[in-house]
Amino acid sequence: MEVSMDETITLIRQESILLQRLLERDNLIQAINHAVKAISFLRSDDYKLNEYYEIYLLIQDRCFKPLSDYLIKGHTSNKFHLNDVYDTVQYVGNVLPRLYLLVVVGTCYASIDDAPTSEILKDLVEMCRGVQSSIRGMFLRQYLSDNILPFFIDSKYSGRVDQLTKCQLTLENFKEMNKLWIRLQYQGFLKERIQHVEDRIDIKIMVGSQLINIHRIIGDSNLQFYKEKVVPVVLQQIIQCNDVLSQNYLFDVFFQVFPVGYHLATLKSVLEATLHLHHEVSIHEIINLLINKVSSDNVDKIDSLEFVEVFSDYLYNLNQKDPQLSLLQFIPLLESVINLSVNEEKVIALDQFFELLSTKLKNKHTEYINEENETLAKFLILNRIPNVQNYKKFIVKVILESKWYRTLFTDQISGIQAFSVNVILQELLSCSKSEIPIKNKEELQVILSFFSPTIENYDSRHPILQENLVKLVHWILNSMKLKTVNDNIELISILKNWYSNINVDFIHISHLAIITKYWELVKKCKMIQNKYCKNESVKKQYGDSTRQVFKLISRAIQDLVYLNNEQIMTTSHNLCLETATLADSLSLGDISYDFFVQAIEMHEENKISSSQKYTAIVVLIQTLQRTNSLFVENKYNDLIFRCTTMASRLLKKKEQARAVYLCSHLWWTTKTVGMKIVQGEIVDGNTSSNDMAKSMRDRKRVLECLQRSLRVADSILDNITSYQLMIEILEICLFFINGTDGWDSPVPATYIDGLIKLINNNLKSLKLEESTNLKFTGESDEEPLEKEEFVATQDGRYTSFDASIPIDPNKMTRVPINHFTRINDYIKRLQSVDARFKSIKL
Repeated sequence: MEVSMDETITLIRQESILLQRLLERDNLIQAINHAVKAISFLRSDDYKLNEYYEIYLLIQDRCFKPLSDYLIKGHTSNKFHLNDVYDTVQYVGNVLPRLYLLVVVGTCYASIDDAPTSEILKDLVEMCRGVQSSIRGMFLRQYLSDNILPFFIDSKYSGRVDQLTKCQLTLENFKEMNKLWIRLQYQGFLKERIQHVEDRIDIKIMVGSQLINIHRIIGDSNLQFYKEKVVPVVLQQIIQCNDVLSQNYLFDVFFQVFPVGYHLATLKSVLEATLHLHHEVSIHEIINLLINKVSSDNVDKIDSLEFVEVFSDYLYNLNQKDPQLSLLQFIPLLESVINLSVNEEKVIALDQFFELLSTKLKNKHTEYINEENETLAKFLILNRIPNVQNYKKFIVKVILESKWYRTLFTDQISGIQAFSVNVILQELLSCSKSEIPIKNKEELQVILSFFSPTIENYDSRHPILQENLVKLVHWILNSMKLKTVNDNIELISILKNWYSNINVDFIHISHLAIITKYWELVKKCKMIQNKYCKNESVKKQYGDSTRQVFKLISRAIQDLVYLNNEQIMTTSHNLCLETATLADSLSLGDISYDFFVQAIEMHEENKISSSQKYTAIVVLIQTLQRTNSLFVENKYNDLIFRCTTMASRLLKKKEQARAVYLCSHLWWTTKTVGMKIVQGEIVDGNTSSNDMAKSMRDRKRVLECLQRSLRVADSILDNITSYQLMIEILEICLFFINGTDGWDSPVPATYIDGLIKLINNNLKSLKLEESTNLKFTGESDEEPLEKEEFVATQDGRYTSFDASIPIDPNKMTRVPINHFTRINDYIKRLQSVDARFKSIKL
């Protein structure tokens, strides 16, 4: 018949009261009978674990404690001998009450002076085997453990039990409790399995407490005894139990209870034991527990090389035992060991681990899953090592010194490489230029070989990889810190040739940064020449170096041209012009001329797309206007003549007209604005009077450009576009009059008169006389177009606006009459103050 928990507690309290009353009357036998009745409630399987524990504590407090006190007092007062009582309780009928009473009486008997303490304790531990039910057996052994522990650690019992017996008894209790604990999970029906697992977790401390007791017995200074008598038994029990929950928990307690010195002294044995665990046990979590324990105590105790050697052998054996061990388990294990044994100065210790992982990956016959790829990519970054304070220096040192790290990295797929390279380069680019220098070409070649697979697998459709490669070039160039210019030139040449030989598609990314670095070297050479201007040998040396660098720039630009890509061609054209400007600022007219010619040849050979030609010519014109060193040997004349010829060959008439009238500025230079170098930096600067003497003043060519531009503008069928171009040409003419700085204007007033007359005739052809009372919108201050009766159509004709026609008047072309009106007003104002404008007829 089932009894409720409340009824059980009531009955136990009744039995305990009767027990205490009988003890007061010295009726021990009857008191023991009532104790048996109370203990019998612990035989039931009807209680939940927490209820069973409450009953256990109640009996221990209300029955066992009064009984123990009475037995000690009765023996000391010679009412009875505990040996007789010990024999008497062995006749109790039920096993569980008998064993509980034996523990109570036996521990009281063992505490007296003349008792055979060691034999009694051995007898109690052995007799507890009689209960094999998990819950009942574990609580019985826990009670036994609590009662015999004072005989092992209390100084008043010193000498009664030798240390070997203490450990043997505790270890025996530990083994039996572990077996009972594991058995709990598999008792009863399958549907009760989940509850049993939860119960196991709740009472696991009972098993762990036995290891705590062992540590309390042997202390922290008995290493030899620990190695010979404790570790073998504990590890053997952990292995033989072959239970996932038990092995995980016991290793956790094992590492936490015993000091670090004990673990380091028995490291090989502990690691060997982990090779024989259940296949579902996460070995890397077990090792992490050990690593965390060691690192939290005192890392200085570790002999790093020996530590690495032991773990290297262990990981090798682990891989041999289970070659298909998942990277999700193997790599965290590696990281745990590396985190403890490696710092910035001990990079060489990593090589063994990289070699091991590389070998494992080559022997792996199955495909990686996504999680493994992600884990491997994060491991290769090596940015989670706590002892590394400066990650940037550390990772560069690893790349330079660890052969197996480079091998491991280059063997990975492009996705893993791209991820790892991105993170590494992101860190490296954040450091200062002098923080991680590349000191010689040997280091550069090692770094280049490390990143070779990344370049070989380059795909322009892969934006992340492309971004990585750009970062790589910039980091390498920024890290070059060699003393001489020639050494820098050599390293840049190695870098450029390496990229070109591995993957031609990457040239357009690498060469831009390389050319920029060349420019920096040119400026450096000039700065050194200025610093040692009185030393002819130094000036000659760096002058030769400057010319050599310009040759390398020309070759690099030519490499880009060979790619025959429209966008890259425009970039190449602009690079030529920038380099020409740089050479001109150094007064190297011949070199500047060569780069201008190289840019012009791109136009003449139709390498620049037609859509980009106009913009490229405008940039060329602007660059030529800033030159100072080309006014010798007709170099400037040759360049501007070819530029004007290119402008006149543009296909679109509107672009041709504008390009040609812009070329007129090249034939009539005003105050020349160029560039110069001051303390190694290029700044804007104005030319001297000597430079002005070399400037270009050719009236005939200016007029030819303006007349050619006007003819082209007049031939355009779109009247409004033609009208607009004519106004722009008029502005150019006024510029030449107003900006001559004392020189006679290359544009005579008669030419301007004719141009104004032609513009007025065009207005007449559009029927835009003021007498028509028609308004044209050209500025925001004009009345809205919707209020007008007429608008101008695309062909320039004047037509009435019908509101019923579904046409948006705002989308129709507006005649820029106000533009011309403002120019006329401007001329009228200047005529009153400047005699040069008075001859112009409006």
